[in-house]
Amino acid sequence: MKFFSAHLFLFFLLSFNFFAQSPAAEQILDNAICNFDQENFQIQVDYKLYKGKEGGKVYESYSGLIAKQGNQFYQKIGPMEMLQHPKINIKLNSDDKEMLVASTSFKKDNGGAFIETVFSQFREFKNDFKIELIKEDKSTYHLLLTPKQSYSQNYKFYILINKKDNLPVKQIFLTPTPIDFSRYDQSLADNRNDYARIEISYNNYKNSVENDFFVLDRYVVEKDTSFVPVNKYAGYKLYNIN
Repeated sequence: MKFFSAHLFLFFLLSFNFFAQSPAAEQILDNAICNFDQENFQIQVDYKLYKGKEGGKVYESYSGLIAKQGNQFYQKIGPMEMLQHPKINIKLNSDDKEMLVASTSFKKDNGGAFIETVFSQFREFKNDFKIELIKEDKSTYHLLLTPKQSYSQNYKFYILINKKDNLPVKQIFLTPTPIDFSRYDQSLADNRNDYARIEISYNNYKNSVENDFFVLDRYVVEKDTSFVPVNKYAGYKLYNIN
């Protein structure tokens, strides 16, 4: 994961058209957040990386899923798989054949959630961004979020929310600084630096989950006072963090 590993869950482009009879922008976002306050849910996500504000070529693409079951969280994005379990936290990288096993205190000692979930990002938006309803069509609210304190005029998010069920449809984010796209295409040597546009689409929201995501012995088994990978991950390099 070249780019999304560093920008997972950073997160939109449409003309101004405010409707006075519509809910306030912050209320629309609050309604969307409520979907992620459910005891159980899962939602599929698709990530695409583009060059520039309007570029149509996809330079990176990943599909994944985010799920919550009680106080447990699961996330899979491309080769990265993460589980936040009451006993331990696990991160897997199937490309690099690595597994990180961390104690449950690790997330507390390091200033936040082990997994950066969609709903935690939405809450940050609400606190740190000015929220505007810039367009409304028959089926969708289009929100623009601008940082209250910004170091770049490009650092904005667009969030599209379904009017019927208050679920997010898509997020669009433009990086605050250009990146070197020659890492993806060496033919871009003369036009390699540009802003990256990330589009994240959401679909198939359910307020129930597949239990297999949260079965600990799918990943590790407990031996004495430690955890070791199951046979499926026996060849992975193991990192233990207490």
